[in-house]
Amino acid sequence: MGFKISKQSYMKLIEEDLAYLNQHCKDGDLEKDHIRLILCSSIDWYYPEKLKDSKREISNHA
Repeated sequence: MGFKISKQSYMKLIEEDLAYLNQHCKDGDLEKDHIRLILCSSIDWYYPEKLKDSKREISNHA
């Protein structure tokens, strides 16, 4: 991702993508399932909870 947006904004984009996907692809379609999996997992890639937790832990020890 070229620039950083808030997690809420990113999740809204993902929801819009999933809505489009649901409208234009059949249920049970392998490609649709794969795209849905990648979109949903990308939230954790770009906004990992572990990173936030480790930052909190570091600031607590500082």
